[in-house]
Amino acid sequence: MTFYEFLQFSKAPNKKQIAVIANDRMAALVTVWLMTDDVFDVHVIAPPKSKADVLTNALLAVRNSIFDDLDASVIRTSCGTYRGHKNKGIERILIACGMTPTGDPWKAEGDNDSTFQEYEITREKYAESKTSADQ
Repeated sequence: MTFYEFLQFSKAPNKKQIAVIANDRMAALVTVWLMTDDVFDVHVIAPPKSKADVLTNALLAVRNSIFDDLDASVIRTSCGTYRGHKNKGIERILIACGMTPTGDPWKAEGDNDSTFQEYEITREKYAESKTSADQ
């Protein structure tokens, strides 16, 4: 899927894009999908070598808003492995956001060189992380 196809696909009413701006430049595009009444999927597009702290802080804010304002029960995303190289930067950000791997990795449709691992955080784990941060 091309970037423009992705943007067209993302115009559905259950999808919202959030621009992450740092130093007066767009640092990333975060897409939030409402999958069911209280299950959300999040996807991030950012240039290579993006600043991890900017992405982490943005995703923590999005995560907090989805749980606190939209009453999510779970937030999911995935982390890719391309030609045998896991996207370790994204994996570190997901872990920093309290997400953990779930299930088995799967192959991308029509792409034998890519696999993906689902990550998620539940409302319960989010509540625990807020409680431990307050102590």
